[in-house]
Amino acid sequence: MKQKKPIVLPLIPPSVRIQKEYERMMMGMIDEIRAEVIRDIVKPFKNDLAMDGITDWLSHVMDAVINRWSYNLDRIAPEMAKVFVGKSKSNYERRLLSILRRRGFTVGFNHSQYVEEQMQVALGENIGLIKSVGEQYLDRVRLSVWQSVKGGYDVEGLIKRLREIDGMSERRAKIIANDQTHKINQAIEEARATELGVTRAIWVHSSASKEPRPSHVKASGTEYELQKGLYLDGEWLKPAQAINCRCRPRLIIEL
Repeated sequence: MKQKKPIVLPLIPPSVRIQKEYERMMMGMIDEIRAEVIRDIVKPFKNDLAMDGITDWLSHVMDAVINRWSYNLDRIAPEMAKVFVGKSKSNYERRLLSILRRRGFTVGFNHSQYVEEQMQVALGENIGLIKSVGEQYLDRVRLSVWQSVKGGYDVEGLIKRLREIDGMSERRAKIIANDQTHKINQAIEEARATELGVTRAIWVHSSASKEPRPSHVKASGTEYELQKGLYLDGEWLKPAQAINCRCRPRLIIEL
């Protein structure tokens, strides 16, 4: 009997909509922190420069804002990460099922321990990243406040630095949203592919990067073991595993 040719599935890229939503969630969190910093620190600082004990007052208020947001981040980060991971998982699974059914496969996805473990890993990683965005913002604000004090209570300089911090936080939120959207898409893809018995895939390089990794460009079109990846730049890698890597796999179904 003639052996049937394997089916190579089309790419299932991450959702740009989910990526933008994730980015907006993180920036919304930063907006809330900034509003409190301006209300509780910048405006009183600007209006009461002649106040006795202003340094002690600043220290007290800054500690209060940081402590309040340490508590808030412990609450907000898991909620945001859960929404992001859940939407990413549902989006990928819906698109994969649609592709498989169009190819004549009758399949359905069940809750499984392996998939759940992969989602918990992704959830934990994103909780940490979301918290780090808020914590880094507050650390930079605190440093800027004390630089302003050392500079002779330079309020205008402080306001300028806060705008710079906003820009840095926005860029980091974009990087995290892009990187994690690709990573979680890859994690879900690998978990569901493993359940379906898929063991091989084809590496496809993304042309979206302005500075592509030469090794990833060269790897495009190469077949690899799904659980192993390819040996690139001195390490074993899978698509989207390296920071800001947008490469994707095309799953190979053996018939």
